[in-house]
Amino acid sequence: MDAVFKALADPSRRRLLELLRERDGRTLADLDRHLAMTRFGTMKHLRLLEAAGLVRSRRIGREKRHYLIAGPIRELDQQWLARFTRYAEATPEEQRRMQQMLAKMFQIAHGAAHANLEGVTDEQSLRQPQPGGNCIQWVLAHIVATRDQVASLVGAEPVLPPALIKRFVRGAAPLVDPAEARPLADWIGDLDRQQQRLAAAIAALPPERLAATFDGGKLPGRPATLAEALAFFHFHESYHVGQLGVLRRLAGMTGAIR
Repeated sequence: MDAVFKALADPSRRRLLELLRERDGRTLADLDRHLAMTRFGTMKHLRLLEAAGLVRSRRIGREKRHYLIAGPIRELDQQWLARFTRYAEATPEEQRRMQQMLAKMFQIAHGAAHANLEGVTDEQSLRQPQPGGNCIQWVLAHIVATRDQVASLVGAEPVLPPALIKRFVRGAAPLVDPAEARPLADWIGDLDRQQQRLAAAIAALPPERLAATFDGGKLPGRPATLAEALAFFHFHESYHVGQLGVLRRLAGMTGAIR
């Protein structure tokens, strides 16, 4: 399962899986033209997906074709993510372990974000990916702003003023004006402070709060519980932490997580 998590943590590898879901049996050349990287980089991502059991390759004549294997993703959903959809029916000991896991998930994402930001300068944090997308500082600000939204669900205090949270919500304009930027260290400090607050708040949540539904939380056909919402927010954050890793490389730095 760890190999599957690692494979899914990278947005380029998720894009490869999406391409194979749209049309299975693609060649390396076909997949490569959809990614903004070298052919060697695409090959490396495909090898990691094969090692995780998510892709298999088959040589047909002179061509090597790649096929999606959805089983590990279904297993991930059924054996891991589904735990949080069964929180209300779990025993007190199972609920305690789930609560610890939720806190651990945010701790791991926080550590991965730190690794991807290590050594990044203020100038590098503002470089805009081409032909489009958001810079490192925008992505980090979005993570902190989203964590402040999570904080409101678990009874923790936000670290950002409301106007700054609104500035970096999903769909907000890219950060292109250096005058609007902050030192990257300030954003990292905000992330660290919010990590401490979230960890304490999640640990202090009573089981009935995690099992209860809340306003605005929805899943297909039913309301979402707080435990399910936290699991979703962690998945969302993991996606953006993976973005930080890609943007780090685009800024000319070596990858921090292998």
